Amino acid sequence: MLVATDVASKGLDFPDIQHVINYDMPDEIENYVHRIGRTGRCGKTGIATTFINKNQSESILLDLKHLLQEAKQRIPPVLMVRARGAARRAAHRAAHRGRRGGPATSLHAEAELV
Repeated sequence: MLVATDVASKGLDFPDIQHVINYDMPDEIENYVHRIGRTGRCGKTGIATTFINKNQSESILLDLKHLLQEAKQRIPPVLMVRARGAARRAAHRAAHRGRRGGPATSLHAEAELV
């Protein structure tokens, strides 16, 4: 068993890690990829379990959902619900910014995936 921070997600190589448990979701999706990459060395596969909570950033949840979709992985129902709500709110905010004359943020890709 190895208990570590994000520091261990890059540059260290431990053979035969079969299961990574993230007790907290990283703030950036790149760090998540590096953390779970500990299981996928040399063509091997493994399991990654990540705990999320209601205070999790909506943007990271959308990133996680998209990452799982790209990898053709099962998306847990709780993540689908949280990401769907986040995409709706983001699209709503973008639409209202555009109407007030401020810069509109393009969130079409996120909204279309939901």
